[in-house]
Amino acid sequence: MVVEDEPGLRGLITEVLTSEGGFDVVEAGSGDEAVAYLEAWDNIDCVFTDVRMPGHYNGLELTAWIHGHLPKTRVLMTSANLDPNDRLPDVAFMAKPYDFLAVIRKIRALLN
Repeated sequence: MVVEDEPGLRGLITEVLTSEGGFDVVEAGSGDEAVAYLEAWDNIDCVFTDVRMPGHYNGLELTAWIHGHLPKTRVLMTSANLDPNDRLPDVAFMAKPYDFLAVIRKIRALLN
Protein backbone atom coordinates (compact mmCIF):
# COMPACT_ATOMS: atom_id res chain seq x y z
CA MET A 1 0.00 0.00 0.00
CA VAL A 2 1.23 3.48 -0.89
CA VAL A 3 -0.07 6.24 1.39
CA GLU A 4 0.77 9.67 -0.02
CA ASP A 5 -1.36 12.81 -0.08
CA GLU A 6 0.32 14.26 -3.19
CA PRO A 7 -1.52 12.58 -6.10
CA GLY A 8 1.26 12.90 -8.70
CA LEU A 9 3.92 11.34 -6.48
CA ARG A 10 1.48 8.66 -5.27
CA GLY A 11 0.70 7.68 -8.86
CA LEU A 12 4.34 7.68 -9.86
CA ILE A 13 5.58 5.49 -7.00
CA THR A 14 2.61 3.16 -7.49
CA GLU A 15 3.50 2.79 -11.17
CA VAL A 16 7.15 2.07 -10.39
CA LEU A 17 6.32 -0.43 -7.63
CA THR A 18 3.94 -2.20 -10.01
CA SER A 19 5.95 -2.17 -13.23
CA GLU A 20 9.50 -2.40 -11.90
CA GLY A 21 8.92 -4.13 -8.58
CA GLY A 22 6.15 -6.53 -9.59
CA PHE A 23 4.05 -5.58 -6.56
CA ASP A 24 0.27 -5.39 -6.40
CA VAL A 25 -0.30 -1.90 -5.01
CA VAL A 26 -3.27 -0.24 -3.36
CA GLU A 27 -3.23 3.55 -3.06
CA ALA A 28 -4.50 5.76 -0.26
CA GLY A 29 -4.47 9.55 -0.27
CA SER A 30 -4.44 9.90 3.50
CA GLY A 31 -3.82 7.97 6.69
CA ASP A 32 -7.55 7.99 7.32
CA GLU A 33 -8.21 6.35 3.95
CA ALA A 34 -5.45 3.81 4.63
CA VAL A 35 -6.95 2.82 8.01
CA ALA A 36 -10.38 2.39 6.44
CA TYR A 37 -8.89 0.10 3.79
CA LEU A 38 -6.76 -1.83 6.31
CA GLU A 39 -9.80 -2.40 8.53
CA ALA A 40 -11.65 -3.93 5.58
CA TRP A 41 -8.70 -5.84 4.08
CA ASP A 42 -6.08 -7.16 6.45
CA ASN A 43 -3.94 -8.79 3.75
CA ILE A 44 -1.55 -5.88 3.13
CA ASP A 45 2.07 -7.00 3.55
CA CYS A 46 3.74 -3.59 3.54
CA VAL A 47 2.70 0.06 3.84
CA PHE A 48 4.89 2.79 2.32
CA THR A 49 3.68 5.99 3.95
CA ASP A 50 4.53 9.64 3.98
CA VAL A 51 4.81 11.11 7.47
CA ARG A 52 3.26 14.52 6.92
CA MET A 53 -0.37 14.16 5.80
CA PRO A 54 -3.63 15.91 6.59
CA GLY A 55 -6.38 14.20 8.55
CA HIS A 56 -6.59 12.32 11.82
CA TYR A 57 -3.83 9.82 10.96
CA ASN A 58 -0.52 11.23 9.82
CA GLY A 59 2.22 8.72 8.97
CA LEU A 60 3.37 8.37 12.58
CA GLU A 61 -0.14 7.73 13.87
CA LEU A 62 -0.87 5.38 10.96
CA THR A 63 2.26 3.39 11.79
CA ALA A 64 1.26 3.16 15.45
CA TRP A 65 -2.22 1.98 14.38
CA ILE A 66 -0.71 -0.68 12.10
CA HIS A 67 1.60 -1.93 14.85
CA GLY A 68 -1.37 -2.20 17.23
CA HIS A 69 -3.82 -3.83 14.82
CA LEU A 70 -1.75 -5.57 12.13
CA PRO A 71 1.61 -6.39 13.70
CA LYS A 72 2.72 -8.58 10.76
CA THR A 73 2.33 -5.69 8.29
CA ARG A 74 5.65 -4.02 7.55
CA VAL A 75 5.95 -0.22 7.37
CA LEU A 76 8.36 1.95 5.40
CA MET A 77 8.06 5.64 6.23
CA THR A 78 9.21 8.60 4.15
CA SER A 79 9.43 12.35 4.60
CA ALA A 80 11.28 15.33 3.23
CA ASN A 81 11.48 17.12 6.55
CA LEU A 82 11.16 14.75 9.48
CA ASP A 83 12.65 15.81 12.77
CA PRO A 84 14.96 12.97 13.92
CA ASN A 85 13.10 12.99 17.25
CA ASP A 86 9.89 12.09 15.41
CA ARG A 87 11.31 8.89 13.91
CA LEU A 88 9.89 5.73 15.37
CA PRO A 89 12.39 3.16 16.59
CA ASP A 90 12.55 -0.05 14.58
CA VAL A 91 10.60 1.45 11.66
CA ALA A 92 12.28 1.59 8.26
CA PHE A 93 12.71 5.09 6.84
CA MET A 94 13.72 6.67 3.51
CA ALA A 95 14.22 10.40 3.13
CA LYS A 96 12.59 12.29 0.25
CA PRO A 97 13.57 12.65 -2.46
CA TYR A 98 14.17 8.95 -2.74
CA ASP A 99 15.44 6.70 -5.48
CA PHE A 100 12.54 4.58 -6.72
CA LEU A 101 14.65 1.46 -7.17
CA ALA A 102 15.99 1.89 -3.63
CA VAL A 103 12.38 1.88 -2.41
CA ILE A 104 11.79 -1.42 -4.21
CA ARG A 105 14.93 -2.92 -2.65
CA LYS A 106 13.94 -1.69 0.82
CA ILE A 107 10.41 -3.11 0.54
CA ARG A 108 11.76 -6.46 -0.66
CA ALA A 109 14.17 -6.52 2.30
CA LEU A 110 11.32 -5.77 4.71
CA LEU A 111 9.24 -8.59 3.28
CA ASN A 112 12.04 -11.19 3.46
